[in-house]
Amino acid sequence: MYAVGLFTRRAPVTASAPVLSTTTSGYLSPVTIPEIPELSLSRQGAWRVPAVAQGLQVIAGTVGTFPLRRYNSNHEVVPYGLTEQLDPLESTSTTITKVVEDLVLWPAAYLVVIARYADGYPANLRYVPYEDVTTPNYVGGPYQVGDQEIPDRDMVVIPAHWPGLIETGGRAIRTALVLEAAVSRIASTDLPTGIIYDDGPDLDPDKVSELLTSWETGRRRRTTGYLNRRFRYERESWNSEELALVPSRDHQVAELARLMNVPTRYLNAPTNSSLTYATVEGQRRDLVDTTLRPYLVAIEQRLTLVDVTPRGHRVRFALDDFLRSDTAARYDAYTKALAAGFLTLDEVRRLENLPTLPGASR
Repeated sequence: MYAVGLFTRRAPVTASAPVLSTTTSGYLSPVTIPEIPELSLSRQGAWRVPAVAQGLQVIAGTVGTFPLRRYNSNHEVVPYGLTEQLDPLESTSTTITKVVEDLVLWPAAYLVVIARYADGYPANLRYVPYEDVTTPNYVGGPYQVGDQEIPDRDMVVIPAHWPGLIETGGRAIRTALVLEAAVSRIASTDLPTGIIYDDGPDLDPDKVSELLTSWETGRRRRTTGYLNRRFRYERESWNSEELALVPSRDHQVAELARLMNVPTRYLNAPTNSSLTYATVEGQRRDLVDTTLRPYLVAIEQRLTLVDVTPRGHRVRFALDDFLRSDTAARYDAYTKALAAGFLTLDEVRRLENLPTLPGASR
């Protein structure tokens, strides 16, 4: 037993880089969008937009639930400490969720090797926020994470498939924030139900106040009012949709859904699509194929590279539980597989997370 930084490992592990804090001061530091000089966006600003917050939870939150598995050349699962728990201070689900969030918002996500096995392969990786990382000035140079220098070999960079929502969707996020602010202002402002117009000489402010008080007091006593020829009363009519900016907000939700490539139904956005799915499995498969696949592949391929995983092995997300069909469909498939002989009863029970039956036919 020996300690590495803030934790203890039993395998022969050597410290490779300073152990980084799981929270950093620059996590919510602002980033200025080049094409909009007056706009400063941050992770916090993006999360303040309900559509973005929901989209991040759909993408990052869902991918974070998928277990990581390491497979050998015979397609057999290999028990491997790194895929079981990337960071000893938090669950792998939490780490992967943070990584995918960065891949949605930014052009890359970063993991730092904080410990290695004796054979040189990483034993643990720690997530660091994109905003905290300064890239090297030259190829092979050290990265700067906060006030620490991290050697190039200890930085696992996972490139995203796009420049990120902060850059490509900056205008849409800013518009959504402006609309949210407008709705908040309207909600907190008392709007008049009607206006009294004076066709005569202007009254003193005291007389105006007296007139309005008299009018409002009278309306509390009786619903019918009286004004002479000098005054006229007009009721103000407000369209609730215009007042709440509903159409504009719905449009922005749909725009953000398109930017994140999330089916609009997941963000409760209006849609003109007539495509429907009869089963939960169909909806989930569509989500994986349409939205999640680029993030899954980016992480799988990076963690499979030989600086992280031995040659001939590969890292993959296990999607079986997420894409499970209904019970009747699974049992029908098992029956056919057993009859054809390419699955045994024990294998079927393992697929259903059931223990082996003593003396059961193989």
